[in-house]
Amino acid sequence: MGNFLRLFLSIKGGLLGIFLIALTLIFLKDFILTDIFQPNSSSSKIINLVYLFSFSYLTSFIFYFLVVHLKNLQDRLNIYEYIKNKNKGIIEKTESILRDLKNRSRVSFNSKYPSTEELNKVFLIINLSETSPHLSFNGLSGYFTSWFEYFADHKNDIDEILNKILRYAQYVESDYVKLLLKIEDCNFFDFISYTFGLSVMDKSFKKDVNLTKDLVKYIKKEVIVNYLFEYFSLIKKLELYAKKEFNGGREKNRVKK
Repeated sequence: MGNFLRLFLSIKGGLLGIFLIALTLIFLKDFILTDIFQPNSSSSKIINLVYLFSFSYLTSFIFYFLVVHLKNLQDRLNIYEYIKNKNKGIIEKTESILRDLKNRSRVSFNSKYPSTEELNKVFLIINLSETSPHLSFNGLSGYFTSWFEYFADHKNDIDEILNKILRYAQYVESDYVKLLLKIEDCNFFDFISYTFGLSVMDKSFKKDVNLTKDLVKYIKKEVIVNYLFEYFSLIKKLELYAKKEFNGGREKNRVKK
């Protein structure tokens, strides 16, 4: 009964209000105003007309609720689960980079997401042009990329996930969309795009290993540290949002009506 009432009250706007008014008018007509007005009086005719209109709206509302609204709710919940899983993918891919940075540099982090001081220590040991643990494929052959190419591949992966989520932006809260857009437009991703000369229009990515090695020589450590710290801070906010809104059985109430 509680679930049915929650689903019923999930109808927003004036539809539910008109339904309650129509239900009240039907109740008044059938149980209170029955013997007050003469059967053939003008007042009685008006009441009968209102009664018929109310009854028609009542039946139409029930049809809408059972056939249209419940299906829309189920569709939204299915989309919500899709978004929830994609959001998890963003966090897991970032966790992979954090784990690789930590393992290669052997720098301990006080928390899951490193501070600028800890990132500075990491990049005293790690050179962006050095080989990373990230395996990439060129046709049938695979090779371990440089750290900078690793970051570029990560950016492309996250961009792809963000695009998939943002297709359904109308179904989620505006604060969540704003956070996703901040990640998409963060300085770290812009820096990667600019350095590799990615197209602003289609963001196509063409690897050039020699170009990468030449470019990273001129990248200051402070730049990559600051941009990575900003990016990791945004992912931390995304993870906190996911724990609050996607977990604990609250998802059914978080789909935008």
